Amino acid sequence: MEHFFQKQNSPNTMEGRKAFVRRTKDAMLWLSMRIDGQIRSFKRDPDENVNRLIGRLRKKIGKNKEDVDVEFMRDEKSVLKLDGLSTHSALSRTKFIHVRRNDDGKTERFSIVLNPPHVEDLNTFATPVVSWNMTPAIKVENCDHVKFEWFVIDEHSRRRVVSNSKTYSPTNLIANMNLYIKATPVRNSDHVSGLAVEKCIGTVLKAPDLEKEIDPVLFRTRDLASKREKGTIRVATYNVMYDSKSKNKKTSRESSTYRIPFIVNEELKRIDADVIMLQEVQRKVYDYYLEPNLAREGYEGIFVRSVSSSTGLVCFFKRRKFELMDSHHVCLGDTFREDGTCQDLTSRYFKLIGFDDDEIFRPNQILLVGLKSENRCYAFLNAHLYFHRLAERVRALQIASSIRALNRFADSLDTTKDVAKIITGDLNST
Repeated sequence: MEHFFQKQNSPNTMEGRKAFVRRTKDAMLWLSMRIDGQIRSFKRDPDENVNRLIGRLRKKIGKNKEDVDVEFMRDEKSVLKLDGLSTHSALSRTKFIHVRRNDDGKTERFSIVLNPPHVEDLNTFATPVVSWNMTPAIKVENCDHVKFEWFVIDEHSRRRVVSNSKTYSPTNLIANMNLYIKATPVRNSDHVSGLAVEKCIGTVLKAPDLEKEIDPVLFRTRDLASKREKGTIRVATYNVMYDSKSKNKKTSRESSTYRIPFIVNEELKRIDADVIMLQEVQRKVYDYYLEPNLAREGYEGIFVRSVSSSTGLVCFFKRRKFELMDSHHVCLGDTFREDGTCQDLTSRYFKLIGFDDDEIFRPNQILLVGLKSENRCYAFLNAHLYFHRLAERVRALQIASSIRALNRFADSLDTTKDVAKIITGDLNST
């Protein structure tokens, strides 16, 4: 059965709907229907006369308005009288729309679905690379679950489905082909499927040859897993932002959508760290790429958003090796205000160099994480310090305050075991 979808953005009540129309210009009815095998979509004002919608339907279906008859049906037998009705009122009282083409006598019936499941946004935060996992970020409404389909278009322009799972790892068979994803929202309560959304993710790249493409001096981590000593833990720290503010146009292998998957699929997996500390991580990247992919590798994650930025600090730790005792984030500006000695020192320093003391009270944050293993406890500090090249002393004061916060945090952990204190992060010291 074909469907006539009605996506309603405005409230159902007349009073609420009129108030909504006054508040925003986006209070529209989004209408979609499948005509001759193609999806036709358009939007209408819910308060306009329904006859304008009928005229629009006739133009969509036939060449001339006179070629098509449109009836709004209350049920299988009774036709709705449309005199003076608005589009919203007519659709709300209609069970289906009956369309008859006068030229060939063909009739069609379009069922009305109020507020159908639909996809608001579909995106990925990764360049498709052979053997690298991809998980789409999707935002849906009125939906119970989503059907996914990954496909490529081969050299003969034929569509070839390669996976129906949410997460997909491209193979060498589709290298250098354009990869697409299709998402179909489904609502189980009334067995309704919304309109599918398709998106091209990009050309599938081959995985990098670490021997040829990566500087062996910079990539000395490939043999770390075989050199692990018993009783030790391995900690990795990474600022994943890269050069996102650069104005130069990047190639596919220099973009952030390639860099973050490379860090996850190549560097972090080869390092095999027990604890991973990341800086300048975007929330969506954490939710839709880092957390799902590292969770499959046995990691549990913590995200703390910076006060004045869209990015934040992240800690991942292996679930089989650690138990989370506590986590806490601290604004460095607050520590300076609370510590009289530090505040006096900083005020004298800023007068000397002519800096505004707001620079030190910038909302730079630190993430404190307490973990417990079989033998001992750990207090981790993940910091991202002030970046200005002339502010070495500012960073020195920040790290001094961070260490004090770490000591206080370690003392607060509920344990009788010794607590090892480990400092990580992007200290901007170079």
